[in-house]
Amino acid sequence: MSETEPSGNLLAVILDTNPSQASFIGQNPARFNQWIDGALAFVNSHLCMNQTNEATLISAGSSSCSFLYHPSEGNEELPEAIDGQFEGFRQVEVSVRTKLAQILSKELQGNIVRQSLVAGGLCMALSYINRYLNERENRNARILVLTASGAASVHYMNYMNAFFTAQRLGVTIDSCVLERDSGLLQQGSDITGGRYFRLDKREKFLQVLMWLFLPNIDQRSQLGLPTPANVDYRAACFCHRQLVDVGFVCSVCLSIFCKFTPICSTCHTVFANMLKKKSSK
Repeated sequence: MSETEPSGNLLAVILDTNPSQASFIGQNPARFNQWIDGALAFVNSHLCMNQTNEATLISAGSSSCSFLYHPSEGNEELPEAIDGQFEGFRQVEVSVRTKLAQILSKELQGNIVRQSLVAGGLCMALSYINRYLNERENRNARILVLTASGAASVHYMNYMNAFFTAQRLGVTIDSCVLERDSGLLQQGSDITGGRYFRLDKREKFLQVLMWLFLPNIDQRSQLGLPTPANVDYRAACFCHRQLVDVGFVCSVCLSIFCKFTPICSTCHTVFANMLKKKSSK
């Protein structure tokens, strides 16, 4: 390996754990276990690709985000390992399953909202990646988002800030969405040079992860991957948080509105010329 080639890769996986994903989790809890099993198998495969590879997993729920596992946690006392299971894999599995049980228990006790805090998970991942890249030389990092919550235009600005921060850091954002499309994640994957894939059949979850998202960015150019779909670059208005085809943009803060407003609700700029024109009429 040459000195210019990255010696390791950090994979940050963001798991959407919002219980409102009824079609995916609530109607059949076994589906959630299959989802976690697939995600863990994918992370373990990433760790097998290179002995210097690292991984971190982040939970994005309806009310909070938290780390499920990260390498700097240190070794904890583990239950007796299954015969033949690598100790590193056991560490990841025990940490993820234990913390997920605690998180889901709290989520189900509180008020569940439909929107997941995936944007918050992206910010946590980017903060961790920024420290990782500063502390280590000759490393790369990427993010994989796994969600079944669909679009979340209410968090439009948070998503956009995360996407452009990732672009500046050189971090790729991949997205695997289940059942419902997410235009914002599609934009984020396109902005950062990642892959976006909408999975219709849950049975193919692990197969898609291994095929599309396990290879790193340099390897993907050598594989016959599906052609990316056209990206929906519609923006969300700041008044109703809905995606719009045509809108009004504040010339000061660039806020977007679906209808004309004489005063910008974001920066409170008054558009005097517009008011004079209306008064003259």
